[in-house]
Amino acid sequence: MKQLTIDLPPKFASDCLLGLLYHLDPAYKITVAPDKVLISGPSPIKALKDPLYIVAQRLEKKTEIKTKKGSMPVRIPVSGNDKKVLKEMLSELGIRREVDAIEFIESVKNNLSTIFSSKTKNRLIDVLKPEFYEFNRIAGYSKYNFIKHKQFSFSTIVLSLAGYLGCSIGRVRIDDKDTINIVVTPLISSTGSGFIIDHRYQVGYNSGLKSLIDYTFKKSFWFDGLYPETALILLMAQLVGGVDVTVYGVKEPGGNNPASIYAAMQISLSETNKLLQRYGLVSDQSTIDPLTMIVQYALNLQKKNNDARNLAIRFSQILYEVIHEVKPLTELIYTANREYMHWLFKETPRKGESGYETLMVARNAVILSRKLLRYLK
Repeated sequence: MKQLTIDLPPKFASDCLLGLLYHLDPAYKITVAPDKVLISGPSPIKALKDPLYIVAQRLEKKTEIKTKKGSMPVRIPVSGNDKKVLKEMLSELGIRREVDAIEFIESVKNNLSTIFSSKTKNRLIDVLKPEFYEFNRIAGYSKYNFIKHKQFSFSTIVLSLAGYLGCSIGRVRIDDKDTINIVVTPLISSTGSGFIIDHRYQVGYNSGLKSLIDYTFKKSFWFDGLYPETALILLMAQLVGGVDVTVYGVKEPGGNNPASIYAAMQISLSETNKLLQRYGLVSDQSTIDPLTMIVQYALNLQKKNNDARNLAIRFSQILYEVIHEVKPLTELIYTANREYMHWLFKETPRKGESGYETLMVARNAVILSRKLLRYLK
C-alpha cells in the first residue's frame, strides 16, 4: 500500500482538484485533511492517469462541436498576468510552445512522475482563484485567509487546472455579450479533521457529472441557466441524481481581466431526486420531456421579459413546492388548466407566432399535473 500527498490550494481550486480525484478507481482511498489530500492504494501516481484520460475525452468531445470558425476551441483560460506562470508550467513539462487544453492534459498524464518529483513552486493562475476577486459571494470565505502570491507545488497547480477543465460542463449566456463557465464539483463538508470520501458518493458524483456533460453536449455545451434556483434544482436532480454538489458560475479570465465568481451555490439534490422518483418524474420517460421543457424555459435568461419564461418560472416554483408537500397538487392542476384553457378560447398560435411558446409551457404543465395526479392516486 502506497500513499500520495497533494497539498490543498484555496477553496475553489480545492473543489476542482477533488472533482478530478473523485474519478480515481474506487479501490483507492481518498482522505481529505484541512490542508492536504491523501491517496492510498497500490500505485497512486499511476492511478491518476485514469481521471486525466477522462478529462481528455471530455475536452475532445468539445472539438466535435462545429462553429462558424471550425471546431470549438479548447483553450486554457488565462489572463495577461498568467502568461509567465503558464510558460513556466509548460516548460516544466518539457513544452516550449503554446498548447491547447487537450495537449496540456495529455502532457500531464504522461509526466506524472516528473510532476510529483518536481520542487518547483508557483502561484495559482487566475482561473483557479476567482474567489480572490469575488470572495464575498462564497459563504464563510474571508479575504484575509487568502494570500494572493502564495506559492503552491507544481502537482497542486496542474492537477487543480485539470480538475477545472474536467468539471466544466458548459457555458451560460448572462447577457447579450457575456458568458460564464459552469463548473460542478463535489460538495465537501469537512468537520475540520480528516475524513475519508465515501465510495458510493464518489461513484454517484462521477455518474451525475457525466450525465450533465452528455446533456450539454447535445446543446453545443450550452447550459440552460442558474436562476431561479428551484428550476435549477429540479433540472439538476433529474440529470445528476441524488448527490450533493457545488455549482460555480465563473467569469473566465481574458486580457487584463482576472477570473471572478458570478455565482456559487451548494445544492443538496438527494431529497428532490427521491421525490422526483416517487412521482415518476425520473423513471417514467413520458414525464421527463414536459418537466425538462418547463425548467429550460424558466432558466433561459435570453427570454428575460418573455411571457413564456415568466409562466415557466411560476410553474417550476409551484411544482417544486407541490412535490415537497408545501402546496397541494390541486394548485398546480388549477393553475395549469386555467392558463391552458385561456388559449382554447382564442385562435391557437402556430409555431413561431406570438404566444406559441407560452401555450406550450401551459400545455406541458397540464400534462405534468395529470401525470402527478396518476401517481398520487
